[in-house]
Amino acid sequence: MATDYARLRLKYHGDPAKMHEILQAECREKTLRKLPTLSAREEFMFPSLAVAEMSTSEDVAELHAAMVPEGAEVVDMTAGLGVDAFAIARRGCRVTAWEIDPVTASALRHNTELLGLDIEVREGDSLGWLDADGSHVSVIFLDPARRDTKGRHYALKDCHPDVTAIMPKLLARADRVIIKTSPMVNLDELASFGAEVVVIGTRTECKEVVFILGKDAIAGRVTCLTVGEPPYVCDTTIEQSYAKPARGMYLLEPFPSVMKAGGEVRIEGISKLHPFSHLYVSETIPAGFPGEIRKIVDVVPFDKRGIKDVGARYPKTNVAVRNFPMSAPELVKRLKIHEGGTEKLFGTTLMDGSKVMIIEN
Repeated sequence: MATDYARLRLKYHGDPAKMHEILQAECREKTLRKLPTLSAREEFMFPSLAVAEMSTSEDVAELHAAMVPEGAEVVDMTAGLGVDAFAIARRGCRVTAWEIDPVTASALRHNTELLGLDIEVREGDSLGWLDADGSHVSVIFLDPARRDTKGRHYALKDCHPDVTAIMPKLLARADRVIIKTSPMVNLDELASFGAEVVVIGTRTECKEVVFILGKDAIAGRVTCLTVGEPPYVCDTTIEQSYAKPARGMYLLEPFPSVMKAGGEVRIEGISKLHPFSHLYVSETIPAGFPGEIRKIVDVVPFDKRGIKDVGARYPKTNVAVRNFPMSAPELVKRLKIHEGGTEKLFGTTLMDGSKVMIIEN
């Protein structure tokens, strides 16, 4: 049975020690998956539920840290809970972590000492450091705040700080600038500054977009990183081919990070079903495909006979659609089937405009 933390707060209202204990318990429970190592340490302190929920996950923080040269001098201008700063410091970097909120900064100092990391915590607005201090560092890491009293923001000019306005200062103060942003951001937002783009996600969702600027950044290059998978660098130099699906072929579905980058995967030996479907087929299992690969067991036309056939032969299957005239729930209802099982059905459109249902396992 789930713990009712709101009820506990009402019960112990006015007892600071108990309220702190409740906060820590709730934060550990809600961050157990994304912060398995940190949340497991009883001494680790969470300053607030909001900061805990907005923090970077440990596995994504490792991807951020890999963008930083080992032994670099790094300034994290928006440290928050400090998960990114921790990962970067473990690469032998000297990290200065700025945090504007006093309570969060205090927790960050405590946790830094607990973890034994080389991090100097500074309380205050890092924009003051940017304007006043003339020193030069290897890397500036920045995660602009996307929420305020007006709601949630995705355009960088609406976040705090507005990196589009301070970019010249950032580039003047560091060899490399790394900016973490929302997965909803436009990939071209910092193109005028020569940004390299890295899209980060898991096998099930896109998590964020990171812009890299300055030294060694390759302007216009888009790399897709999926946790636990090899990186994929988007390549448009290979000519895109098209083909129809058939039994025995492999159906290839790109990871969410690739979909955010435009869904274009160009690898020798694979063909796309339709320019707007972002589904691919191959006669063999291709090396380096950034996505799910499953074997096609059936291809059924989306017509009266096909609908009846699928409903009878696959009464329980997982349904998805790509470039199809109805949603997945609508297709499930039309087929009169139930979702579940090990097979997956894709409703999609082919190059000749025909609609098909592809069953894979």
